[in-house]
Amino acid sequence: MEDLSKSNMKFGIDLLKTVASSKKNENLFMSPFSIQTVMAMLHVGSRNNSKKEIENVLRFESDEIHASFGKYLEMLHQKDSTYSLSAANKMFIHNKFEFLDSYLDTLKATYKSTAEKCDFGRNPEGEREKINAWVEGETNSKIKDLIPSGVLNGLTAMVLANAIYFKGDWENKFEVSDTVDDQFHVDSSHHALNSEILELPYVKKDLSMFFILPRKVDGVSALTEQLTDEHLVQLMRSVYPTKVDVMIPKFSLESDLDLKTILIDLGIKDTFDMNKADLSGINGNKDLYVSDAFHKAFVEVNEEGTEAAAATAAVIMTRSIQIPRVFKADHPFIFFIHDNRTNMVLFWGQFSKPKGEIKPTRQEL
Repeated sequence: MEDLSKSNMKFGIDLLKTVASSKKNENLFMSPFSIQTVMAMLHVGSRNNSKKEIENVLRFESDEIHASFGKYLEMLHQKDSTYSLSAANKMFIHNKFEFLDSYLDTLKATYKSTAEKCDFGRNPEGEREKINAWVEGETNSKIKDLIPSGVLNGLTAMVLANAIYFKGDWENKFEVSDTVDDQFHVDSSHHALNSEILELPYVKKDLSMFFILPRKVDGVSALTEQLTDEHLVQLMRSVYPTKVDVMIPKFSLESDLDLKTILIDLGIKDTFDMNKADLSGINGNKDLYVSDAFHKAFVEVNEEGTEAAAATAAVIMTRSIQIPRVFKADHPFIFFIHDNRTNMVLFWGQFSKPKGEIKPTRQEL
C-alpha cells in the first residue's frame, strides 16, 4: 500500500497548492483521497493520452495502484467502535447505454462500487436527487446537493461518485469551560517555510489531525507554496510526545470546489475534451468524455473531536452526434487528517479567517 500512500501525499500537496493559489486568504477543506478514488475509477477505463494525464496528475506509477486502493477500501469497511471512518463508491449508469462487463466488474471487485441504472433521459432531475440523497446518506447528512441542478440530461452516460466520512474524539479532550473568546490574526502577506507542527491523535491513535503553523503571522501562503512531500514526512517525523499548552480554534468549514477547472489546471485535459477523450475502456468506444466534476467537503473541530466528510462526482457524457511549549494557533495555518496505519492523508485544509468570533479551545498535553 506504500505506492498509494506516496501518490496520495504528493497529489494532496499538489491539490492544496493549486486550490490555495486561487483562493488566497480563504478557508479551504478538501479530501484528496475522495478525488483520487473517483479519478482512479475513471483511470480504469481510460486509454492512451487520457490515461497518461490521469497517471501524471494523480502520481500513479503503475496499474498496481488499483490493488492498493482495493486493500485500503477493504480496511475502511472494517468498522471500529471508537470512531467512524467510511468510504463508499457508486456508479449511476444510463439504463439505455451499454458498458463493458470488464469495467463494471473491476469497479465492483476493486472499488466496492455497485452500479445502479438511471433514466437520465426521462427523469434527469429525479436521478440527480437520488444521487445527492445517496451522498447525503453516506456522509451523515454533511454533504448535500453535490450535483447542482441542470447538469444531468439525456446525454449523461454515467456518474461516478465517492463519499468519505470521519468522526472521531480526541485522545485527550478539551474542556468546554476552557473555550474562550480571543483574537485571530488575519494573513496580510507572505514569507518562508518556517513553521511548527502539532499532532493531536484521536481515540485509539489510528488517526490524527496535524496542524502546521507558520511562525510568521502572515506566513501561510509561503508555507503552502514551498511545502513538498519530503517536507511533510520530515515534519511528521519531528513530532514527539511532550507537555504542551495547546490553543487551537474551534471551527467548522465547508468547501465547494469546481473540480473540473482544478484538474484541468493540474494537467488532466483530454479527459474533459469531447474531441480528445479516450474512455474506451468503459464502453468499447471513444464517444465518452467527462463533462463535469464536483467536490464538496465539510469539517468541524470542537472540544470533543472532529467530524469531517467529503464527496466527489465525475459526470461522464456521450458526445451528441455532435513543536514549542505553547502551540497557539491564532493566525492562518494548514491542517490535515492522517491515517497513521497506512500513512494516507484523507483530508487537507487551510484555516485563514474565522467566521464571526473565534473561540479557541485550550488543552495541556
